[in-house]
Amino acid sequence: MAATPSEHGWSKEALLNKALLYAQKMHEHDRSDWEYGLFSGLSLEFLARAALARVSPTLLADKNNWQNTYHALGFPPRTTDFVPRSRGIAEIFQILAVLVPGFSSSQSFCVHHIERRNSELHSGTSAFESAGDWLPKYYMACKALLAHMGLGLADFFKDPDLAEELIAASQDAAAKSVRQDVAQFRAVWMDKTPDDREQAARLAEVWASKDKGHRAACPACQQVGLLRGTPQGDVSTEISEDDEIIQKQTVVPSTFECIACGFKVSGLAKLAACGLGTPFKTTSTRSAADFFGLFTEDDVNEALHSPPPYDDDNNE
Repeated sequence: MAATPSEHGWSKEALLNKALLYAQKMHEHDRSDWEYGLFSGLSLEFLARAALARVSPTLLADKNNWQNTYHALGFPPRTTDFVPRSRGIAEIFQILAVLVPGFSSSQSFCVHHIERRNSELHSGTSAFESAGDWLPKYYMACKALLAHMGLGLADFFKDPDLAEELIAASQDAAAKSVRQDVAQFRAVWMDKTPDDREQAARLAEVWASKDKGHRAACPACQQVGLLRGTPQGDVSTEISEDDEIIQKQTVVPSTFECIACGFKVSGLAKLAACGLGTPFKTTSTRSAADFFGLFTEDDVNEALHSPPPYDDDNNE
């Protein structure tokens, strides 16, 4: 992928260009070198900022000063001492987890990876002694961000086949690990007495309420558990025949918990390996008055019959 100049420093092109330069610097070093890890962290941050700028550069603007948004729109500063400030990278990862399909499972890794980079830059700690366990997760995060911009690993890394192999290997390892966990918890469940299993199943049925998450059968004991995840995609809104506002949104699973047998699992790769990786929809139903913030007849009657409020007296 060739670097292209851009006039605006917060544009997708400018940020992607810098991310590419840091990725190239990363691969100039051996994986055991601390520079390899440092440049991977720098590249990841600018790739994330580019992915958010792809939606709109205004999303990068720090919200504490309106001139940051004004700058993101491409206008010159209106005060002589203004220095544009963008959002912190942790907040950017949080936004991307909602906007970018497949990125939510990489959010926590990305935050931790940037913390390692900051430790390398701002302390005497050697945070990047090896690229061992973090490299597949790094490639997985980059793959999701690049796909969001219509790009692939081949557009960004000199050895995309190796990156794909590392991602596949990590997913296979995750699948093997979770299958072992399922087998262990199934064995523990079957060792319980029938009465204990019945009591645990009743407790799980009560605990796993729909308002707390998405109900799904536990792969270990087949009792009901809860899937939770990150909302992604647009929210659909419709009005029912009873004039209620119904909103639906797709959620990508990130965790599952079953209190009947105690089985827990997190991470989309592991969830998919035990049949729990399919996205689901959440539905919320609200009255029109609540949705639009309107006063109801009951609110008006309560206000009419309530005694007038008294101001605090701080002079006694």
